[in-house]
Amino acid sequence: MAVWHGSNWQLEEPIDAQTVLGVTFGTGLLDEALENSGTLATIVAAIRAELARPVELGPGRSSLPEVFVRVGSDTTDLTVRGDSLTVAAAWKRLPALFASAAIPAGTLPIQHENTFWPADVLQRTGKNAAALTALLAFPEQLETPARETFARLNPYSGRTPAVFYTNDASLIGHVYPVRTDPLGRMTATWADGTPKRHGTQNPSARFATLDPFSQPAAGNGTGAVYGNNTPVILSVLVPRSAAGLLASQILKRQLAQRAQGIVNEQLNVGVEHVGMGEDFCAIFHLSHMLGEQQRRTLIRDFATSMTLIPDAWLADIMAYAGDVVHDSMQRTRAVLGMEPDGSPLESDIREIIIRASGTLHAAVDPDGGLVEYGAQRADSKTAISAEVFKDLSLPTPVRPRRYKSWAPRGFKGGPFAPITPLVVGRDSIFMERWQRLKRPGITAGNAVETAALLAVLEDSQGNMFILDEKLRMLTIYPQLYLAAKSLRKRVEQRIADSTPRLRVESRLTQSDAAHWRTRRRTGLALMWGSVAAVGGVLIGAAVIQGVTQRAAGPVFERLNITEPAELANGTALTTSGFEIKHPTLERQEYVVGVDVNICAGEDTKATGVAPDTQRRISPDDFRMLDSGYIYAERIPTPNQLEERVLAPGECAAGSLTFEGRKLDFPRLAYSNAMDDDIVWYSYGTMPEQFQ
Repeated sequence: MAVWHGSNWQLEEPIDAQTVLGVTFGTGLLDEALENSGTLATIVAAIRAELARPVELGPGRSSLPEVFVRVGSDTTDLTVRGDSLTVAAAWKRLPALFASAAIPAGTLPIQHENTFWPADVLQRTGKNAAALTALLAFPEQLETPARETFARLNPYSGRTPAVFYTNDASLIGHVYPVRTDPLGRMTATWADGTPKRHGTQNPSARFATLDPFSQPAAGNGTGAVYGNNTPVILSVLVPRSAAGLLASQILKRQLAQRAQGIVNEQLNVGVEHVGMGEDFCAIFHLSHMLGEQQRRTLIRDFATSMTLIPDAWLADIMAYAGDVVHDSMQRTRAVLGMEPDGSPLESDIREIIIRASGTLHAAVDPDGGLVEYGAQRADSKTAISAEVFKDLSLPTPVRPRRYKSWAPRGFKGGPFAPITPLVVGRDSIFMERWQRLKRPGITAGNAVETAALLAVLEDSQGNMFILDEKLRMLTIYPQLYLAAKSLRKRVEQRIADSTPRLRVESRLTQSDAAHWRTRRRTGLALMWGSVAAVGGVLIGAAVIQGVTQRAAGPVFERLNITEPAELANGTALTTSGFEIKHPTLERQEYVVGVDVNICAGEDTKATGVAPDTQRRISPDDFRMLDSGYIYAERIPTPNQLEERVLAPGECAAGSLTFEGRKLDFPRLAYSNAMDDDIVWYSYGTMPEQFQ
């Protein structure tokens, strides 16, 4: 157990053989204004680059520290790891870095931890940078917000609470002295003025039976929130405590059991915890997507049964009570101005579940039933109220103007196919047949409501990515359309002056743009080169990625966890985030779980290997490495990924669980007989040469 020195230093147990020195700041994406999105992540990237420089230890001697960074929802972490002298020397660079507030040219935001359901986070916390985590957006003029954020983060200023931690007692108070005065409480509101919820504001049990489909969600109250074809099911709030984490695991078990009687297939349930001040938002998701009608049936069944928890389940979960009271939880509570967390009790967990029922947000796609069943009316188990349907549906276009593409079928190297006409109306902009164009992982199809725009992102080539307050997203490549100038002018007329405008890095070069123009003029059948595209990870967040011609050889990829990978034959691999159980007195090792989803492509076309090589899956294809690059031991579990050969187009999912000593920042490796080599890193830990 960690030992506190004053109010701002934590001495951790020396489990790691290397010296660790870090800081947790009491600010994150929820505290960053939407128009400044990317500023904090860019600053952290600059700090990481500076601290990771070699340290001179004497004539002809130098050492390279390892640096981890993480920008979370409401906290930001910075950790340096190495031998004691190297870590101490690197740490001395921080004061000058904060004082200069300098960001080197070309510094891009670090990849965030993407949430499965950004639309729900926006509903609960208002408009802030967390809504754009997957897009790596940044302000046009970064210098001004960067200077302000640097000044606010500077530990000497005292403007942002900061708790330091190390496993080396000699480094306590290094550079930043021990304080004995209180760190202060968290601010009362999120970035846009939305009030933060506090534990005393928990709803009472009388709201537990409210139908989540009867009304749109308002704040944290029960109701429906836009959730398109992602694996998200619902979310609730639980306290940011050991008891809250255990309660969410009980609810995960209840959801899995209720699903058994509704879904006629193997279904794994996961839960993501997003920090929201004194609470966690527990977002529940499935191993694969359900049809909208089936999803609504499951949500309604769970909403009426979530508090009916057997006493035996509470006794079962108490066996894991020691696993969730770890140093990082206590540090986070301290930096947010919360009291130390106590040992959880069964009565606490049951009370939390009852109160959580009054914060249930149900994921609803109002058009999902129409896509699945046409005009068929939903039954009582799947019906949503007229108020919910109206609130979540796209407005009917008024005075629409239709713009056709010069390549309606798409083309090789293009961003997507087909390229349907774009309809620009007074209240909405959308691609025709947009409900059927939804792709797994895209925030919400290809449509936005112009009266409720959240932000407009634009790259250097003039491509636009427009999001509305439901987190629907529309991608516009003006060069793909006839009358491109007229299209851009009409779209700009629909964007309010107050809508934040941000930049994103373009992967479309001037040469690529020239190829597009040539393709348009000559109608060539092929066009080579990379272009910007909007794709998606299977967790409900939009990402901007390049679309390139696939090579026939082995794939070498270094990715952040949850980012998708694709082999040369078209086989797609996606992962969940790492679910980490920290060591306890009874168990000295970390236990890390991760869910893997694989959709098979075509036969492998290479000499010396079987055609099914890249369609064959096995848990032996995956290994987990710890922070010392040592392989962890895989532990068999009931839901473990099964060894099998998939047919082209067939998908399979399963879990992988590993045990090891230094899995606080795990990485997952995949390889096969084709020599494909993929590694997924914990966020903020990918070596710079792979970024």
